[in-house]
Amino acid sequence: MKKSLIILYVFVLLAGCSKKDDAVAPDAGTAVAGMYNVSKVTYDRPGTASDYSYTLPTSQGGKTVSATLVATRKSEKMVGLFFTQKSTGQPDEVVDFGEAELRANGSNYDMYEGTLKVGTVVSNILTLDVTDGVDRYIIISQK
Repeated sequence: MKKSLIILYVFVLLAGCSKKDDAVAPDAGTAVAGMYNVSKVTYDRPGTASDYSYTLPTSQGGKTVSATLVATRKSEKMVGLFFTQKSTGQPDEVVDFGEAELRANGSNYDMYEGTLKVGTVVSNILTLDVTDGVDRYIIISQK
């Protein structure tokens, strides 16, 4: 009986000390943060003929144009967004899109500026859809 109690005690002790592999999922800010390569930029100004849509990177006349979108973690639910366009022989053009609040949508995230939805992150694809006054920009990028 004494041997049985010792074996039971050792078993309970070992079971209580077993390691659990409880991986903690990263918060939204950490999950979304990173550099995304821009694959498409679309510009639309309603009522004008100055609209365009480019697939990036693109080369023409010896110049190559590419772009990145960098999401920097500001907090658990906020990221800062910086768009950088690179053109051969030209200084980089950087646009600060400000901060976006991240809201979970299943395993994806929606991006908001106040109550206005400005983008989504689905898998590793970040899409911004921003209207600045009357001009609308759609930027599609991949991590």
